Amino acid sequence: MLLAFANLSNALAETLWFYYESVLHTDPFPSLADFFYLLYYPLMLMGLLRFPSAPLARRERLILWLDLGILMVAGSMVSWYFILAPLSLTVEQNLAGAIAIAYPVGDLLLLAGVAALIQRDVQKVTWRPMSFLAAGVTFTAVADALFAYFETYAIPYSMPYLNLLWEASVLFQVIAVAWLIYETQTPPRKSTLFSPASRHLLKQSLPYLAVGSGVGLFFFAVNVQHYTDLRMWGLLYGILLLMALVMARQHALLQENTSLYRQMKHIAITDSLTEVYNRHFFNEIFPSELERAARYKQPLSILIVDINNFKTFNDTFGHLKGDDILKETARLLRAQLRSADTIARFGGDEFVVILPATDLEVLGRLTPLYIPPSDFCIHPFVAAASRRPAFQPVPKEVAVVIEAPVDVLLDPKARQVEYRLLRGVETRIPFFLVEGHQVWGATAMVLAEFAACLARLGKR
Repeated sequence: MLLAFANLSNALAETLWFYYESVLHTDPFPSLADFFYLLYYPLMLMGLLRFPSAPLARRERLILWLDLGILMVAGSMVSWYFILAPLSLTVEQNLAGAIAIAYPVGDLLLLAGVAALIQRDVQKVTWRPMSFLAAGVTFTAVADALFAYFETYAIPYSMPYLNLLWEASVLFQVIAVAWLIYETQTPPRKSTLFSPASRHLLKQSLPYLAVGSGVGLFFFAVNVQHYTDLRMWGLLYGILLLMALVMARQHALLQENTSLYRQMKHIAITDSLTEVYNRHFFNEIFPSELERAARYKQPLSILIVDINNFKTFNDTFGHLKGDDILKETARLLRAQLRSADTIARFGGDEFVVILPATDLEVLGRLTPLYIPPSDFCIHPFVAAASRRPAFQPVPKEVAVVIEAPVDVLLDPKARQVEYRLLRGVETRIPFFLVEGHQVWGATAMVLAEFAACLARLGKR
């Protein structure tokens, strides 16, 4: 909402600027348009800071604020040297002068917002729309800074090129908003509390880049002043070389730390036996999934899977065979889940699955069936959902997924009988004819029981 108000304020400013310049034929600066232009900056900053992020420990919050402080100081140094200091010496001490200085300060606010987006682990939205949003805000800051620099030093410039940057800023922000709206209407992607390794490396590198830009600016300023003392130049080049070596060393350490970070995060949130998430990760991610479901007004389902008689199996065949059962169960569950779903091993033989944007309601259970040729037991149940489930069958185990209206099961024509010779004996084999498919065996038995339940309900 704050981002929408920020762009609305910018649109009002553009309208007023056009009105003053093209209709009233007066100089738009300073005017009411500047008020709405400047209002854009704090609104955008508050909107960027309002994005929900992963909770931080006290030490992590301290590091975050230190990093933001380093980035802001470096940005302030560049802005002060090239724009603010020259402006403070040339502009008049009046309202117009204050407004002229306020624009570069507003750009620093945008810089803080972009830095906050990069440094925090933003949740409930994917990183791609956030990248477009950060790029759009950066385009605005760059265009404003170039405009202020050209105006300060009376450098000729082409306004259409600056307009391209401002228009690109609006385009990127519109893409980001459209992407976010799309994500609220589709099953969300799998969320995670941890940044990818590339983002982690970027976050850790930004403060060093800021320090490097500050040293580079100091070196540039000394060079412009044309110092001739050889001792001073030797010290400056020595400082520059030392900083370059220290930053190169820190960069190498950052890459090594990023690799260790990725490995440790994987170990911390993954069950070593089944390679699915562990209970610790489930306890961390479940509250955020509940909050996201409430925010976007989407259903959320939890599936708890328990392996029957697992202790007896372990005692009979040994723990190694029991481990094989756990790994195979996890594999089968992963094969049937969407990318947005999250599966975790909750206990010894218990698995829990988080199903975003799913309102599956179990209405009842049918009779379990033992399948002798495959040597396993199935536990059928009846469920209802407001939207069509996304089936992902495993080809080796499921030949085809059949979808049909419930009325088909109640149609007497759906029940067919065929006679076959089995071991020399003519045997009566019932089956269901559903949407052109012949359904045999255990599946036909489950459908028959389900049809009988529907028929009993119809008589009530």
